[in-house]
Amino acid sequence: MPGAGAMLRGSAPLLVRPLVFEPTARPCEAAVVWLHGFGDGPEGWTEALQDARRMLPQMKWLHPRAPLLPQTCYNGQRVPGWGTYCEECCTTL
Repeated sequence: MPGAGAMLRGSAPLLVRPLVFEPTARPCEAAVVWLHGFGDGPEGWTEALQDARRMLPQMKWLHPRAPLLPQTCYNGQRVPGWGTYCEECCTTL
């Protein structure tokens, strides 16, 4: 789907602009960078984190979008991810 992630040019993924929620109170004291899960996008977290943003009005919230990367677990199909996943069901940090 166009605009949903990054297109690959060579081996460097191009990141799409993140969703940004500016602080509703001043001064801005910190920023939260929220990374969505594998195959997901930032839009799904907009409503889910609404209460947190309301409780922390002096924070800026950034929801970046993972680039579309060829995924080993999907035979090279491009899926949003922060890295290469060898198995869909297993994430190790």
